[in-house]
Amino acid sequence: MTEMHIVDLAGRGYNAHSNFVQPSSCQQNPLISVRFRWMSQTTENTLSVLMRAGLHGDQISYRKFLEGIMPFIQRQIDRVMPYGVTAEKDDIAQDILFAVHQKRHTWRTDQPILP
Repeated sequence: MTEMHIVDLAGRGYNAHSNFVQPSSCQQNPLISVRFRWMSQTTENTLSVLMRAGLHGDQISYRKFLEGIMPFIQRQIDRVMPYGVTAEKDDIAQDILFAVHQKRHTWRTDQPILP
């Protein structure tokens, strides 16, 4: 079975175990061009702008940012816990949002906001 690699927006490659893979080995794999459909440059730009505004005190933009990342968080939780209880998934999502909120000041604005 061929191991699938995923490329993030920065062009870094990761295998199914979330281990970093050297770009040269990724480029040889025909599956490397597969990207998540929900990750787009438009989404990255929009969320980055909202987060920057939120860091400068715009509460409405920050709320939109949190609402915008929620589908990414829920998708990841569903991937990790496909048979989990909905209440547990909601609690985990809230914990992640709280962690993002607590560490929002550490985001380097020259880096992508999405994984």
